[in-house]
Amino acid sequence: MSASGISIALLAATLLSAPVLTTGAAADEAGRVSAWSAGDARIIDQVQLRQAITRADYLIIGEIHDNPQHHQLQADLLGHFADSHDAAISVGYEQLSVDQQPLLDAFHEQATATADSFGEAVVWSQSGWPDYAIYRPLFAATLERGLPVVPLMFPLATTRDIVSEGIEVALTEDALARLRPDTLLSAEARAAVEAEMQDAHCGKLPDPMLPAMVDVQIARDAFMAYRIVQAAERAVIITGNGHARRDRGIPQFIQRLRPDAAIVVVHLLEVAEGDSGTVAEQAAGRAGSDITDYALFTPEHPRSDPCLAFQ
Repeated sequence: MSASGISIALLAATLLSAPVLTTGAAADEAGRVSAWSAGDARIIDQVQLRQAITRADYLIIGEIHDNPQHHQLQADLLGHFADSHDAAISVGYEQLSVDQQPLLDAFHEQATATADSFGEAVVWSQSGWPDYAIYRPLFAATLERGLPVVPLMFPLATTRDIVSEGIEVALTEDALARLRPDTLLSAEARAAVEAEMQDAHCGKLPDPMLPAMVDVQIARDAFMAYRIVQAAERAVIITGNGHARRDRGIPQFIQRLRPDAAIVVVHLLEVAEGDSGTVAEQAAGRAGSDITDYALFTPEHPRSDPCLAFQ
């Protein structure tokens, strides 16, 4: 798809620095974490959730990127999943790109390759992601168990190429043939995704940018799915909730690659302060079985108004 008239640099920057917009999802009265089973449409306890995830070949755990509690919960689920299986498990991270692989290789050659030194080793401070300290529990859970780390994202330069040349530049011929990313969204679904992206950016995006942004989103989901299936027969994927959607994200592409694979999706969502809605009421709109298998509702993380970035 041509992106003439769109500022490629602006689009790339926008995609990397999208504001975090959240809507309320209720927890219990004490404000503790609540777990929700989308398939059964009921609250479950975290013991039941831990039992449920063990059946997965691919466990996809979503997040709101700047919420520290989400990363601690992800680390707990990752650890339980890994400890429940004798077979090898890999961990794929959206937050790491394939061009960081040489840094990962050098890190693993160190005598003391621990989570304390991982952030510096992969130059996390220049990645554009939230502070490494909040992601450290995840990498500690991964490295302490000796689990392979799989970078899932393509380089920033590829994002720019997608904008100007289309999804095809991000994927190999084999990946394109097997994933068929052009068939993922109907025209109606694509329009809905464009509307969501506009809303997530406070209505400030130029409309001509939206088709290219959807292309980048699809390419990311397809690329990450292909990477993790090529790397491992069983894995945990750490990514944003948007990429973890059952109806149009990574799960769709993994199914195209491995129709027999058991995929379990967990979304981590936030509780808006003062929200009086029940878990069931909020989950009906945000954690339906078409989107996720399970959800964990946590207190809302304090943050400034994300729309200020567009003023």
